[in-house]
Amino acid sequence: MARVNPVLQDEQVQYNPIHRVTGLFDNHDAVTSAVRDLEEAGFPPDAIDLFAGADGEQALDPSGDTGGTVGRLFRKLEDLVSDTSKFHELAGAMLHAGGFVVAANTEGNDPRKAAAMDILTRHGARDVKYWAQWYVEQGYEDVPRQNLTRNDQ
Repeated sequence: MARVNPVLQDEQVQYNPIHRVTGLFDNHDAVTSAVRDLEEAGFPPDAIDLFAGADGEQALDPSGDTGGTVGRLFRKLEDLVSDTSKFHELAGAMLHAGGFVVAANTEGNDPRKAAAMDILTRHGARDVKYWAQWYVEQGYEDVPRQNLTRNDQ
């Protein structure tokens, strides 16, 4: 089973998605199927992080508050120089709304990265990304929720 709402190691200030493929889910059945398929594709359980609910939001710590002053300062610096701040913001909003975040550690292996991106996308994940050390690779684009239009107007 995947690591659910993993606790950060003492030396970490925040959850870092480097060398991971991440995806946001709003459906319990879809996230369960995605995690199962990742495991069947050879991802060990300790390479799959699943964040859910208020505990997941606290574990992910999108605001940096859990890390105290150091965490908040680190988050401010991150906002200036990194794409991970947007990940934390979107992931926090998804978790707050009752959704889920999955992160599969690929250890930088291209075939594992492709497999994880495909699995998460196939199961309906939003905002699928691979987080390399120095860049972020966008997966298959979906339509952002804020840009959806209503058909009844």
